[in-house]
Parts: sequence; C-alpha cells; structure tokens
Amino acid sequence: MNKRPELIDKLNISTKKLDSIKTQTEYKIKYVTGYVEQWLYVAANSSRKNIVFIDSMANAGIYKNGILGTSPEVLLKFIGFAEKHQDKNFFLFVNEIDKDRLSEHEKIVSYFLSNCNLSNISIDYSNQDVNSYLENYQKFDPFLYSKDSFCILFIDPYNFHTVEIFKIQEFVKRYYCEVLFNVFTSDKIRNEDSADIQKCLGSIKITDKNTIITEMAKNLRVGNIKYIFSYPFRISTNIELYQILYLTPNIRGLEKLKDVIWDVFDGARYYRTYNNSIDQLSLFDKNQIQDNSAQQFAIDAQELLLTNFSGRELHFNQIQNYIIEETLLKPSHVINKVIKPLIKSEKIIKKNYTKKQNYKDDWYSVK
Repeated sequence: MNKRPELIDKLNISTKKLDSIKTQTEYKIKYVTGYVEQWLYVAANSSRKNIVFIDSMANAGIYKNGILGTSPEVLLKFIGFAEKHQDKNFFLFVNEIDKDRLSEHEKIVSYFLSNCNLSNISIDYSNQDVNSYLENYQKFDPFLYSKDSFCILFIDPYNFHTVEIFKIQEFVKRYYCEVLFNVFTSDKIRNEDSADIQKCLGSIKITDKNTIITEMAKNLRVGNIKYIFSYPFRISTNIELYQILYLTPNIRGLEKLKDVIWDVFDGARYYRTYNNSIDQLSLFDKNQIQDNSAQQFAIDAQELLLTNFSGRELHFNQIQNYIIEETLLKPSHVINKVIKPLIKSEKIIKKNYTKKQNYKDDWYSVK
C-alpha cells in the first residue's frame, strides 16, 4: 500500500474533499489490491486481450494522510504489468458521483500516467450515480461483451442502501466478470425497516440479520457466477461493520482470494480493528498463528464434508472446491489438513482408481 502525502500539495489537491482513513479501510485496500495483483498474474498470461478494473464508487483517490485509494493502487499495478505485457490492453474505469472528488482523483491518475510512457493503458472517467453507472451498457459493451476480457467490478459504497442489487444482478448476467462488493451489514441491521434499504434489496426478503449475506449471495449467483465468498470486517467492540462479498465464475479466482486472505489477515475468521497496537501483540509468530488457524478451520471442514456428503463418492476436485468456498482454508491446506486426517481416522477412503499415490487424481468414498 502506497502513502504519498507529498502529492496533496504537489497536485494542489483540496483536503476539504478528502476523507480521514480508518484502519479497517487500510486493510480493505490491502485486501482488494492484493487480490488484484494475484488476478493480474493470471489475466496477463491468458489469451484474453483486455484487462478491466471498474471502480464504480471511487471517492477522491487519496486520503488526508496521503494513503492512496483503491483505483490509484490498481493503476500502479496496471503500470507494472503493462510494461511487461504490451500485447495486453489495460482499462481502468473510474466513477464518482461527487464532481469535485472525481476532479482530485483525475489529478492523481494523470500524475502517475505522466511518469510512464505506455500506450496500452486507458482511463475512463464518469460522474454518475452508481446505479445508473452499472446499467450504462453502451460504455461497457465494447470492452466486456466480446468475452475477450478479464474484468473486476468493485463496488464500495458508504452505506447499505446506495446500491440496488438488481443492477448488480443484471451486470453479471450480461458480462463475464468478477465482483468485489462491500456490503454494509451494520447499516441494514440498524435501519432494517428503512424504505431506502428495501428499495435496494428489491425482491430480496431478509427477516433475520444472520442471513443478510446468505440471501444476497443466493440472489447474486446468476449468469456465469459459480462461487461466492464473503469476508467480514469488525470494529474494536467486535460489532460487524461490513462484509466484502466476492463473486467469481472460476474457482481459480477464489483460490487466489484465499491466498490473499491468509497473507493479509493470517487466515483470521474476520478482520477486527483494535484500539491500539498493544492489543495486536502475540506470543506467536506469523507461521504459528496461521497453522493454529488452519487446524481450527480444518476441523470445521472435516465436519462439513462428513455431514453433507455421507455415503457419496467424490473426486478430489469436488472436495477441494467445496472446502474452498465453504471455509477459510486455501488449496494448500486441503490434503494435509483435511484429506489425510480423515483417511487416517477411516472416515473417508481413498479409492486408488488411478493406481497412483497422487491425491489430486483420485476419488474418495465418504462414510
């Protein structure tokens, strides 16, 4: 994550339009841009020509302390990849409803582009309400409708009732893309009878605060979307603030997302803001923390597997994909933390159909 406070004076950016950054926002940026970097390695080495990131609610692009927002961070990663992959076209779409904030955002983006000489990066700016922006198909069709693109749609509102879920549904039905959507669950819980919130939910009915994400995920599993995962963010009093909902057509995207979660959050069940750094001190090093977390999640994964697939025969890929979507475990955990312990306890049987020791090429019978 980049901190460039000198740009505020250098580019004559008005601090009146800048937000102070909260700790959870810093980690949100690390999380999202960490995933973008992993995604870029895949996209840049694919046969598709267009690589697209859409920031539908981009804010001013920088915070009062100089930390860059998501779009400029993504642009810097685009620049690094565009230099090495000049056969690819990189498109950054930036939308912000506040004209003044969009103007400040343009200054930052223009500054970074002026310091490189790359013809394969393009920027598109819009000043629209997010719901109108998401249905502006005339803008996106030339880049996304051909299915020759890798695309991430990033939606990061200030509250729950800003974005109409129907607009996201229609977007992912129309385009092959991934989505990172910041769902302000705390806003829904505090204002559950709000007419504005129900308008954004449309036909989705949520009667229990614990099912907000489940119901939204159910309604967003449309078009090419096959896998959905959410990661919670909590404040210091342990109250949930929001969850970042991730939608993808491809299990590989979810696998990359898990790598980022373990890198940024050490595999914690949720991110929690602490009042000071002392609260975050640990007697264990990073590897020990991650191993302890993996052991706990592995117990959950084993129970889920035995409960939901009793009496069935599954290929390794079916087991791994299920575990990746339903738990916080990542692919490198599946064999040693789940498969082998269950074989040892004789709760699943490795069928050895391929006559190989390779765990990934085999089938398993669940007792």
